[in-house]
Order: sequence, then structure tokens, then C-alpha cells
Amino acid sequence: MFADLPGQTPLSVSMPKQIVEFWSQRILGYSMPATIQEIVIAEIYAHHAFVDEDRVWAIPLAVSAILMSPEFQWR
Repeated sequence: MFADLPGQTPLSVSMPKQIVEFWSQRILGYSMPATIQEIVIAEIYAHHAFVDEDRVWAIPLAVSAILMSPEFQWR
């Protein structure tokens, strides 16, 4: 199954923190705890310095991390 995650994300959502916040709200219905958000954001930055063009790969990475998070598993 393929989902156009970048296409479903508003263009105004471009930085890792915004991406994680937007998708956690959309998937979970609430904001993830700050400690978990920081882990997901650190994973995005672990690949290399983030620039706006990187949102194309950062969004699927963030969504994958949210789907693997305890918050999603406990849902």
C-alpha cells in the first residue's frame, strides 16, 4: 500500500517538530509526550542537517516512528 504522506501534509508544516506534531495529532488524536517527540525529532536529524526540501523523506520517517511508538501500540 502506498500513501502520499507529503501530499497529505500542509506545506506550512515543514520543520521536524511541526511534522511530528501534525502527524501525531492526525494518527493518535493527541500530541505525543515531549520525551517521545524528542526521540522522533532526533531520528529525523540523525540522518543529516534538515532543510525544507527534506520534508519529503522526513514525513514518512516520522509517521513510521509514530506507528512504532508505545502510544500507538497502546491505542
